[in-house]
Amino acid sequence: MITAGLVKSRFCECATRRVAHSQKRLFTSPVMQRGIHAHDIRLVVEYGEVIEDYPDNFPHPSRLLLGWVRGRPLHVMAADHPTEPVISIITAYEPDPELWEPDFRHRRRL
Repeated sequence: MITAGLVKSRFCECATRRVAHSQKRLFTSPVMQRGIHAHDIRLVVEYGEVIEDYPDNFPHPSRLLLGWVRGRPLHVMAADHPTEPVISIITAYEPDPELWEPDFRHRRRL
């Protein structure tokens, strides 16, 4: 199980590593168009909480993190490289209140 401490530790280890090509695209993609910046994502990864864990995701285990940045909730989907201290950011978004409970930790049953 991936804990918040492990996420923070891994993030700090790889913070100075070169950003992977897919992450470069992330920060010039709809994520930026949504008004979510790299600093916002870093805050969620460092201080947010794991709300869903996907240990069997392919190609790497991943998790959904929730954090609050400037008063708004943000979800960040992140995956760990299996052999290197690298966290890949898959996506980031502001959760839709119609799809999530008011705490943004649990999905609504539709």
